[in-house]
This record gives sequence, structure tokens and C-alpha cells, in this order.
Amino acid sequence: MKIGIIGLSGVGKTSLFNALTKSSASVAGGRNSAPNIATIRVPDERIDKLSDVYKPKKTSYANVEFVDIAGVIPGGAAQAAGENNLLNNIRPVDVICHVIRVFDEECEQLTDAVNIIGDIKKINDELLLSDLAMIESRISRMNLKKKTPASEQEQKLLEKLKAHLEAEQMLFTLELTPDEETTLQGFKFLSQKKQIVVLNIDEKYIKTDINSKYADAMAYLKKLDTPHIQISAKIEMEISQLEGDDEKLFLEENGLAEPGRNRLIRLAYDVLGNISFFTAGEDEVKAWTIQKNDNAHEAAGKIHSDIQRGFIKAEVVSYADFLEHGSVEKAKSAGKYRLEPKHYVVVDGDIINFRFNV
Repeated sequence: MKIGIIGLSGVGKTSLFNALTKSSASVAGGRNSAPNIATIRVPDERIDKLSDVYKPKKTSYANVEFVDIAGVIPGGAAQAAGENNLLNNIRPVDVICHVIRVFDEECEQLTDAVNIIGDIKKINDELLLSDLAMIESRISRMNLKKKTPASEQEQKLLEKLKAHLEAEQMLFTLELTPDEETTLQGFKFLSQKKQIVVLNIDEKYIKTDINSKYADAMAYLKKLDTPHIQISAKIEMEISQLEGDDEKLFLEENGLAEPGRNRLIRLAYDVLGNISFFTAGEDEVKAWTIQKNDNAHEAAGKIHSDIQRGFIKAEVVSYADFLEHGSVEKAKSAGKYRLEPKHYVVVDGDIINFRFNV
């Protein structure tokens, strides 16, 4: 999973990136700076528990990659279309994490009061304009070539998207057929991507639900169908420097159940419709990421095409049953072991061993 971090200058994007990834990227990067990229493991207490029980030679967590680009300047998408557009750095990501300033601090870049709705619109306008420029360029090139049934169908679809963008509507609000989705996969349109808004709050709000204070912004986000999370990048930076008991104590003192990193990754999983299943043994305990409603046959293919091709049955124990009985073997003895066919819909947390023959 890849998460792209974007926002206006001075909103605390790179501070958040550093906190999430325990990196030390410069917060003074200019517009032409290369993106900051870091990969971390997905925190999951379930795989920790499985490893405690199996004591495997290797424990493999799911990974998440964060991509942090320089602060977006309003008008930049129109001014730097094509390869020089810094937004192109986040076209490969799965979900966009839009950081919004909800703090007041003396800084030459921060001359305006907190304006959640205004800042969201500024960034979304840039995503929209960048996609519009890409579509117009593509249509222009297509008009110079001989028409084919496939190209005519593609151009008709692009014209549909162009009209939607010109109406100042994000592409994620446009209903598309499965065939249209397939046609557009290679474009990686920014305004079509799922979004999460991170409200980078002042540390004084760390124990406060700010929804009532910014009720208009919450209503706007609901209208956009965009989930949000409040995080203090400043506090998270301090948490990222701690481990073990020191981290737990700091979290308790600030009224936090867990680091913001965990909450953000979990929300990203939910937004993308991702779940995890596990394979466990003495050699390796591993977390695998699949989509909600994927079946056992599809999950097998995530591990190896041979397992999918020779699929016979899936031996399944739920994580809840594993936790209750203390091990997969004891869960089996208690009658909680199941043999499932190809069409079985995998549930988040399932511990699976695949029977196959090739």
C-alpha cells in the first residue's frame, strides 16, 4: 500500500512524514525537491501474538510506503503541466493523505487564519487541473492519429471525464462502469483517488474533539464523503522518538490510546477496502493484504499462482478463535477448524493454510 502526503506549504506535511516513518527529512524542502519516501511495517498486534506463539524463524509484516511531496502552490498544476508537475510524484499511490493546518504558529508562510474548507478546495483544485491538463493532452494527441473503434471509445470516455472536471467535480464523484474503470487504470488520475484528510491540530487540542469547533468543515467533508482524522504532528514527532514503556507512558499522559501512525494506517486500510489474513508456522508468520470480499481462491493467488492454480481447500481458523484457545492447534481441537472451498469469502484476521496440488 502506498500513501501520498500532500498539502500547502507550512501545514506540517514533512513533520508528519517524519513522525510516521521515524525519518529526519528536511522540513525546508523547496518546490523542486525530490519527494521524501519511506517504507514502514504495518503495526498489527495480531501478527505479534502469532509470532509469540509460533516463535518462527521469520516474521513478515505487511508494509506501507509513504510519499511526501513539496508543498503545493495554488496554480502550480496549470503552470507546470506534464513531467515537471510535482503532483506526478503521487500518481502511483493508492490513497492521498491531505494534511490541513489546524494550528496557529508564527511563520512567514502562514499569514491566514485556519481555513479548513478553503485549504481543501485549493488542493483539490490542483488535483482537478492536473487531471484536466492530462486529459486535454491525451485527446489532442489522439486527434492526430487514425481513429479505431478502441480509440473512439477511449476518447468518448475522456470527453465524459473532461466535462465532469470542467464542472469542478472531482473524478471520485463520477460513477463509472467496471469496463470504464479498467480503461482508465493506466492514467492514474489524481482526483479519482481515495482521500483521507489529516487535521494537523495544535497540541492544545490533543485531548479535544474539534468537530464541534469546526462544524462547517466537518459538514463539508461529509458532503465530499472524505474521512478525516485529527493528529498533532508535533506530538507524534515526540512519540516517534520513544519506545516501549516510555512510549506507553507518554501516550497515557496525553490521553492517547495509540500513536496516530496506527490510526492513520488503519483508516487507509478501511478507505481502500483492504483486510489482512495470516499464514503461520515455525518457518514464518506472515501478514497478507487483500481486498474485502476476496475469496479463498483469490487469497491463494496472493501467495503464489501455483497455490491458486492447484487450489483444493483452505484450512481456516479465525483469529478470534485462535486468541480464545491460545493456538491454532487448540482451536482445532475445540472444533473451530474449518475446511473452506474456493468461493469462501476471507474474513479479516483469518489464519489460513492452503491445500493445493500442481
